[in-house]
Amino acid sequence: MAAPASDSIHDAILEAVGNEVRAIPLVGVDSLNVIVQMVADARLIDRTAFPCVLVSASPGNETIDLTGGTSAKDDIGYPVTVALLDGADQTNMPAKRKQWLAWRSNLIDAVLHKRLTLTTVAIGYSQFDIGVEFGPIADQGMWFERNTLASMVTLRVRVRKQRRA
Repeated sequence: MAAPASDSIHDAILEAVGNEVRAIPLVGVDSLNVIVQMVADARLIDRTAFPCVLVSASPGNETIDLTGGTSAKDDIGYPVTVALLDGADQTNMPAKRKQWLAWRSNLIDAVLHKRLTLTTVAIGYSQFDIGVEFGPIADQGMWFERNTLASMVTLRVRVRKQRRA
């Protein structure tokens, strides 16, 4: 199957994941605040947009599964970092903690229980799967230095890609 119009599998995957994340029930997060970026950088987000979700291509590298694929195709894994961000309001911590952990749980459940399903049309390839690589539940640097919750998971979207001639 041909690559999407952008000719970037990774970009098509980022956009598709962004659209799928918008459909996950994250109470209090407006779907307009699910933002696709090249680099997940909370400094680029106006704090009035909190809470928000950043979908990005980094940090991470593509991977290749040397035991998978065929003689004509390779299984390539593309990283997609999903960062849940919110102001770390210390005044209502028990309620906020429950909400933050519910967001993370809903995101992980959507991937692990196959509710997050990228369409063949969205990414341009018919053979793929999604794995989860767990990141920090609450990044301590962001918490203490920027008073911001940053909870991250990386999705590894594996695509069977035709080798180029």
